[in-house]
Amino acid sequence: MPQDVWRRRAKMVTDWPLLILQNDLIGNILGYAADLNRCAERITTQIREIIGARIVALFESTADGGFRLLASCPERKCDIFSTDVSRRLVALAGQLKQAAMIEPGKGEAGLLLAEMGMRESFAVPLRVGDESFGVLVLLDLMDTRGSGHILAALRDISGLLSLVFKNSFLYRNMEDLVEQKTRALRESETRSQNILQTAMDGFWCLDPAGRLLEVNDAYCRMSGYGRDELLGMSIGRLAVDQPAEAVADNLRRVLAGEELRFETVHRRRDGSRLPLEVNTQLRAGSGGREIFAFLRDISERKRTEEALVQAESQLRILINTIPDLVWLKDPDGVYLSCNRAFERLYGAGEPEIVGRTDYHFVEKDLADFFREHDLLAIAAGRPCMNEEALTFAEDGYRGLFETIKTPIHDATGKLIGVLGIARDISERKRVETALKESEKRYKSAQRLGNVGNWEYDLVRQSFWGSDQAKRIYGFDPASESFTTEEVESCIPERERVHQALVDLIERDRPYDLEFEIRPASGAAARTIRSIAEIERDGQGAPQKVVGVIQDITRQKQAERDKLELERQLRQSQKLEAIGQLAGGVAHDFNNMLGVILGHSEMAMEGLDPQSHLYSALEQIRKAAVHSADITRQLLAFARKQTVAPKVLDLNETVEGILKMLRRLIGENITLTWLPGGKLWPVRIDPTQIDQILANLCVNARDAISGVGNIAVETGNRTLDAEYCRTHAGFIPGDYVRMAVSDNGCGMDEATMARIFEPFFTTKPVGEGTGLGLATVYGAVRQNDGFINAYSEPGKGTTISLYFPRYAETVQPVEESVAIRPTGGHETILLVEDEPTILKMTRMMLERLGYTVLTAATPGEAIRLVEEGGQRIDLLLTDVIMPEMNGSVLVERILARQPGMRHLFMSGYTANIIASQGVLNEGVAFIQKPFARKELADKIREILG
Repeated sequence: MPQDVWRRRAKMVTDWPLLILQNDLIGNILGYAADLNRCAERITTQIREIIGARIVALFESTADGGFRLLASCPERKCDIFSTDVSRRLVALAGQLKQAAMIEPGKGEAGLLLAEMGMRESFAVPLRVGDESFGVLVLLDLMDTRGSGHILAALRDISGLLSLVFKNSFLYRNMEDLVEQKTRALRESETRSQNILQTAMDGFWCLDPAGRLLEVNDAYCRMSGYGRDELLGMSIGRLAVDQPAEAVADNLRRVLAGEELRFETVHRRRDGSRLPLEVNTQLRAGSGGREIFAFLRDISERKRTEEALVQAESQLRILINTIPDLVWLKDPDGVYLSCNRAFERLYGAGEPEIVGRTDYHFVEKDLADFFREHDLLAIAAGRPCMNEEALTFAEDGYRGLFETIKTPIHDATGKLIGVLGIARDISERKRVETALKESEKRYKSAQRLGNVGNWEYDLVRQSFWGSDQAKRIYGFDPASESFTTEEVESCIPERERVHQALVDLIERDRPYDLEFEIRPASGAAARTIRSIAEIERDGQGAPQKVVGVIQDITRQKQAERDKLELERQLRQSQKLEAIGQLAGGVAHDFNNMLGVILGHSEMAMEGLDPQSHLYSALEQIRKAAVHSADITRQLLAFARKQTVAPKVLDLNETVEGILKMLRRLIGENITLTWLPGGKLWPVRIDPTQIDQILANLCVNARDAISGVGNIAVETGNRTLDAEYCRTHAGFIPGDYVRMAVSDNGCGMDEATMARIFEPFFTTKPVGEGTGLGLATVYGAVRQNDGFINAYSEPGKGTTISLYFPRYAETVQPVEESVAIRPTGGHETILLVEDEPTILKMTRMMLERLGYTVLTAATPGEAIRLVEEGGQRIDLLLTDVIMPEMNGSVLVERILARQPGMRHLFMSGYTANIIASQGVLNEGVAFIQKPFARKELADKIREILG
């Protein structure tokens, strides 16, 4: 037969059937997209009948770049595509840009075809733009004389077939999104009876055996059963199409943690069938003892699906029920068709929209925008996507839509129009935005609270940590490095932490630890708290460990600071209590010591120094003097010793006693003097500086075994609020610091806690009174200063004293040389309310050659002055007395005898007599108890 006759015959054979196939694809494009398998079976069967190929197969692209067989005709030949050769041939076919004929032995595909023993074949790639959706393969063409025309026809239908695959992909994505939202809704639902009873869908709550524990009204309405009839019923009695074994298997899977979604048919109470879609899952927090099931009546959907299979007219119902906007325009932009969702956009029915363009319904600018994207899709020859904001004329709703416009061609390749599908993505965008904002707030909260979270997947053996968890461990949040090995390398106590994790997993012991880490970044060590719990599957097998960590370094430091401040406060309160006790007995003790000291001295005057009695009295006098020294030391500790403060340069004062200090510590110890420059003035009794340095240097000397060094240094220092916060009792301000350091044996913490306690000593019995540092402490505190001690065993000790800077102008004082005669002939008025002191002091004064007038009360003294008429040279008076104090007495007597000299005496502590004004500069005062020489020198100092 001539070649042209064969071509005409081939054309006649293929044109009409292929045109019918094209029209079928166009008319059923959405139906086929919804059921791609049915489409594949129908297409392979029709093409095999039309073309005459021995095997026709249709493949769908997979996510990994391969192809999955959807259908082959005849079906019994599908095994041919399970070989490596056939799979390589299909892969090469999928890489083609358009339909092509494969000849045996020609090219790589031809060689594979020959190896399969096939004749000429066709490969039709299904593409939309650069994206592959599948491939159509026609193997072993029975009659090759019309192959050129067949190839052209296959190219004509490839575009429509590609569109079917593309729309199937979109349709399945839509279903996935619906399924995801349904699952999210299902997980957020609770057992609230009100919500369940008003729900449109049915609800069950089952026990592990499949018995109904709870049902809602919706299911009762669906099934026709009463609630009381259903409760306790086994669900196996309701299932029509599931045997008991299948029902039991579903229960086991759900109890194992699996979420099931399936369709089934129940029997209503009246015996009719009830098709349902069932979603089941374990109820969270029930311990695997309850199952939730949500049952949706899918009777309508089932009827629709059956109708879609039976008649093309039912396709319209499907299009109109989907929420997406669907429309079809001709190449000039005139509407050919639309669905009901689209009718809402323009507020008109389909009959009113068909035959018109966008310019009839919206403003020109928006219509131009729509037309521009129509033309872009036409020019591209493939589906094009864009986002656009649409306002619905029906109800004013405005949303963001994702629109896909696809050019449609007929069997000849002629452009028919543009198919548009628009999906409302407003909620998705809102959820995406909310998710980003939530994640931002979550990260911000973790960062501000210094809290991170972590997860350890026991199944995959993988470790994950939040950004803040990485920061805490010293890792870059953007880095992928955060493995269990890297984390454990930062934990010095990794064995303890690891064991706690094992105890949590294997023994379900609580995991709540505090431990130190050394950050990978090299930053300072941190203390963290880690809390975790185990997640298990339905069988109780551990699946994952989830936990949180918090950097509690600051909190732990604050706790340590608080404990230290509390310790210092308790120590201060203890020392204050001891001081109050010492001050409380000082007056009476001093008076008794004064009597003992005075009488012992006077008794010794008439005795032979070599006599036994003189020696005994001398021992009594020494004991009294020593007791008076102890009393003064206690008063110094209690900050109640009587002092005469002066404004002085601490460097000059220290330099004046360095020689004495060197003799005190011995030749084998070096005394280093480190004076600070431009020292601020301080106001303090110079004798207290002598007392302080003597005590500190003696303690330092005793701490050094053999050769050593003691350093005395001074300097200005400003204490800020941060320093004072961690040093109880310290007040911010300017201070002059005097420190004594040694390189002796040092002290441990237990010893340091007691060094300022009176009578506490580490020396052997008889070698120390334990009042040295107590005296230093009291003297410093009496002058509003502070003391700080630092020591470590074997590393020596440093005692730092801080005296307040004296800010007032210092007036120079001319010093005079004191004349100290031992007695005199002047008249002295002695006022003392304690009879023994009055008698003893009178005897001392008379033996010194003075004329003495005595008064036991202030009133008696005033009468002596008013009535006596004789000149009185000196008033020697006690400070604290009945009727009036010594200061008031002096004022009244001076009013009668101006110019009379006066001398105050007292055995009370400094804090008591200071309020009487007798400790002010220029006021003469002598502290009880006093020796006769001390009294004589003081009187001559006053009288001249």
